[in-house]
Amino acid sequence: MGGGRGCAGRRPDGQHEPPPQIPGEPPPVLTDDELCRLLKACEGRDFTDRRDGAIPRLFLDTGVQVSEAAGIMLPGPEGALRAGEPGQVILAA
Repeated sequence: MGGGRGCAGRRPDGQHEPPPQIPGEPPPVLTDDELCRLLKACEGRDFTDRRDGAIPRLFLDTGVQVSEAAGIMLPGPEGALRAGEPGQVILAA
């Protein structure tokens, strides 16, 4: 088993890892009805409607966090994928 973590919370160097910290209460989540209303409010055919609908779908479909989504950049007019800053995802238009 090369290089990975060992069994039962032991690191490869033999030291124990502390258990993860678990928050007291889970964060609030939207109900199915609230999600449906949110997506319905974003329906439309113009650019802003499609953009506004894409944002919650991105969260729902990928599980990305707000801080991760804030770093997503669209490529320039050349349309080629290119490397971004660390932690930045660049999508093709």
